[in-house]
Amino acid sequence: MGKAEWIKASFMVLAVIFLYGCANSPVSGTGTYTAGGIIGENAITGEAISGSIVSVRDDGSEKNGKSRYENDDNRYKENEEFDGLIQYRLDGTKVREIELQIDEVQWVSNEWVYYTGWDEQYQDTLYRIPIEKTRKGDRLLTDRREKIWSSSGIVIYYATDSYLILERESDHAELYKYFLKTKKKTKLIAGEEDVSPLSMAGHFVDDTLVPDSQDHTLMLDGELFFETYKNLYRLDPETGKIAAVCPTGEKYVDFALYRGEFYFLRDNELYYFNRESKKAELFLSEERLIQQLGKLESKELTKLSSREMALARGRIYLAFGMEWRQKDRETGKDVLYQRDGLFHVDITEPGRVAREDVLMEYLDQKGRYERTASGAGSLRAEHTCSFEEYWEGTACFVQCYKKKGKEHCRYIFYDLATKEIEERDEDELVSE
Repeated sequence: MGKAEWIKASFMVLAVIFLYGCANSPVSGTGTYTAGGIIGENAITGEAISGSIVSVRDDGSEKNGKSRYENDDNRYKENEEFDGLIQYRLDGTKVREIELQIDEVQWVSNEWVYYTGWDEQYQDTLYRIPIEKTRKGDRLLTDRREKIWSSSGIVIYYATDSYLILERESDHAELYKYFLKTKKKTKLIAGEEDVSPLSMAGHFVDDTLVPDSQDHTLMLDGELFFETYKNLYRLDPETGKIAAVCPTGEKYVDFALYRGEFYFLRDNELYYFNRESKKAELFLSEERLIQQLGKLESKELTKLSSREMALARGRIYLAFGMEWRQKDRETGKDVLYQRDGLFHVDITEPGRVAREDVLMEYLDQKGRYERTASGAGSLRAEHTCSFEEYWEGTACFVQCYKKKGKEHCRYIFYDLATKEIEERDEDELVSE
């Protein structure tokens, strides 16, 4: 992909973020549901569940070659033009279109295609179709499809030959282990709060970007990881045993993997998952971060707001919103200032935070502080350049400005490896 095409693709992704209002949200999810009820010894109540999306083998090596929608020979996608399924070769060549009442492909293995559709009573239903391997590739035996479960809002997070780990939505959202042979199910996690998968799309794994299509649940040492409003949990899918890794409260968790190691950002604190003890260890405290960032910015910071993290080349990149107070030169009154910045921490030096000076100085040149009313008539000065997203080894910032009376956006792409900066206007990107 050329530079222009890449930038256009970046813009399209960012446009979607703007459209759905995710730009200022600490966690991007694919939907929200309500949760409730409790069955089973290991069930957890009153919490939100989120499943992550990347696959790691039990030995810690990452499974980057396949998505949940493909097997060794073919890839499957629901047909958006009519009820049906499209079968592709792995090189993207279309093999055939299959007439089928289908809503969404859920999981694909060498033996089965799992999908959601509707039964004879028009109930939302999870099905699977057996696959016959031939010299020409997969042959779907649609006349031998199996009904698994009639229930709304089913999402498969993990699948084996004998069982599924899935979430379903009824009046509440619940996480189940479903046994395919006996058709029995065990409720694993349930609660009263909203739930949504925690996506790994766009994160770095061993310096390789995990694309959006890599929709596998995070597995490390044979365990799956889920976040709730109370804790970050690990789940043994074989036994159904659940154990807390660390408390989350109402603080969101963003995470990344590097050479089989698991790091995560809990609001303004950075943690490392010790695979031997199965516990979370504090890697960098909020107090240390405020101290280090304040020194780098020559400001007495009063507040940090986590934006997002990424992991590449042995560095953890951290985007933060920073706040401090300083006197207004004209009025002499204290003004609350806010700006976004980008920093990094070397994995081998957890106590030292470094500033991305090239980017930050560039943002200072391009942006400015705009005054707005805050609270009881007090002033707030916000920097016009704000962090947006990590994209293909690049940190993207956006500057909004007025053009002919209308608000426009200018995108600033910062290459994490080369420190090169590419600036493109919204109108310029759309016109290409």
